[in-house]
Amino acid sequence: MKNKLTFLGQTYKNIVSGYGAILLAIIVNIILVPIVLNNIGKELYGLWFLIFNIISYFYLADFGVTNAITRLYSKYKTIGEEQVYKLLSTAYILVFTLDLLVILLILFFEKNIIDFLEIESHNLEIFGLLFIIAIIELFSQFILRVNIGIIKGDHNYNIAYNLESLTSILRILSLYFLIYTENFTVINFAFLYSFSKVFSDSISFYFLTRIFKKIKFKIDFYILKDLIDNSSSTLLTSISATIYNSLPLLLFGKIFGVDRVFLYSIPFAVMIIMSRLINVIYAGFTPRAAELKAMDNDDEIHKISNYGVKISVLTGVLSLSFFIIFGLEVFELWLGNKVLTTMDFHLIYNIFILLLTYLTIANFQNANIVIYQAAGLHWYVSFETVTSAILLLFLSYMFIDELNEYAFAVSMICVGIFKYLYYQFSGKSKIRTYSLSVPILMMLFVFIGSIYIINLFLLTSILFKFLLFILSSMLFILYVYLKLFNEYERHEIKIQLAKLK
Repeated sequence: MKNKLTFLGQTYKNIVSGYGAILLAIIVNIILVPIVLNNIGKELYGLWFLIFNIISYFYLADFGVTNAITRLYSKYKTIGEEQVYKLLSTAYILVFTLDLLVILLILFFEKNIIDFLEIESHNLEIFGLLFIIAIIELFSQFILRVNIGIIKGDHNYNIAYNLESLTSILRILSLYFLIYTENFTVINFAFLYSFSKVFSDSISFYFLTRIFKKIKFKIDFYILKDLIDNSSSTLLTSISATIYNSLPLLLFGKIFGVDRVFLYSIPFAVMIIMSRLINVIYAGFTPRAAELKAMDNDDEIHKISNYGVKISVLTGVLSLSFFIIFGLEVFELWLGNKVLTTMDFHLIYNIFILLLTYLTIANFQNANIVIYQAAGLHWYVSFETVTSAILLLFLSYMFIDELNEYAFAVSMICVGIFKYLYYQFSGKSKIRTYSLSVPILMMLFVFIGSIYIINLFLLTSILFKFLLFILSSMLFILYVYLKLFNEYERHEIKIQLAKLK
C-alpha cells in the first residue's frame, strides 16, 4: 500500500508541475513577444525567431534518443545498477557524436542558409552572431537532454517540468534586466534567452548525482544497439516532425522576407500553445490505452476515444469562436501598435483563424495516434508524419501564387484533413470516429463560417460581439450535449457538475 501511495503521490506532483510549466510558459510568451517585437523591430525579430526556432526543433527531435533513454532506464534498473551506469555512459557518447555531426552539417550549410533566406548585407554580422549563439545552445541541449531522459525514466517528471518553469522565470528576469539597463539589443536578448535554457537544464546534473555517484565514460555496444533500436522507431517521426514544423517558417522567410516572418510566427506560436493545452485532455489517455490494448479491449478503447474527441473538439470550437469574434482586438491589445500596421494585424488574425481551424480538425485523430503508440506501431505514425511533411511542401508550392501569405495555413488545413483520413481508414486502426466526426465537421464549418461572416460584416460593437460569443457558445454546447454525448456521458457530466457545486 505504501508503494501505491508513493506512486500516486509522485504522479500528482508530475501533473501539477506539468500544468504549472505550461501555464508559466504561456504567461512568458504573452509578455515576451510584444516587448521583444517593439524593442528590436519586425526584421530583427523575424531573423531571431527564424534561427532559434529551427535550431530548437533540432534538439527537441534529438533523433528519438531522449525517449529511448526514458524507456530503457526502467528496463536496465531492474537488471542492476551497473547496467544503468553503462546506459548513461553509452547515451552520452552516442548523443555527443550525433551532436557533433549535426553541428558540422549545419555549419557546412551556413552559407547556403544565408543565400536561401537572402539575408541583407547589413544583417550579415547580426546573423552570424545569432547563428553562433544558437549553435552553442544546440550543442548544450543535445547533451543535457540525456539528463532529462534519465530523470523522466526515474519517474521524476516533476523535476523536468520545474526546470522548464525555471527557464521561463529566468527569461522574464532577462527581459526586465535589458529594459532596466536600457541595453535591449537582439544579440543581448538572444544570448540571455538561450542562457536561461542552458543554465536551467544544467541543474539536471545535480539531480543526476542523487542517482549516480560516479560515471565512467565507456561505451557498451549491446546497450548502444538497444538505444539505436529503440530510437530508430521514432527517428523518422522526429525528423519529419522537425521538417513539418520548421518548413513553413523557412519558406515564409524565403518568399516574403525575414521582416515578414512575424506574420506567420506569432499565430503559429499561439497555436502551439493552444495545442499543448488541448492535448492535456489526452494526457491520462495514454497509459489507459496501453492497458486496454494489452487486454485487446477495443470496445472500451473506442468508447473513451470518442469521449476524448467530443471534449477536445468542444474545447477547440469554443476557442475558435472566441478568437473569430475577439481575435483582432486581442492581437491589437497584446502586440501594441508601435511597429505593426493595421494590415499586419488583419493578416496575423486571418492566418491564426486558419491555423486554429487546422488544430480543431487535427483533434479528431489524436486518439488514434495514442492507440498506435500504445500498440508499438511507431512506423505507422512515422509514415504519416513523413507523408504530411511532403504534402505540406507540395501544397504550399501549389497555393503560394494564389494565396500568398495564407498559402501555408491553408496547406496545413488540407494536411489536417489528410491526417484525419489516414488514421480513420488505415488498416491498423480499430478506432473509427468518422460516424461521430463527419457530422461534427459539417456542423463546425457551418457554425464557424456563420460566426465569421456575422462578425466580419455586421458587428463593430464590443457589446454585440460579446453577446454573439455567449449566444453561439451556449447553442454549440447545447448541441454537443444533446446530440453528441450519449446517456452515459451526460450522466457522468452531471456527476462532475454536482461535485463542483
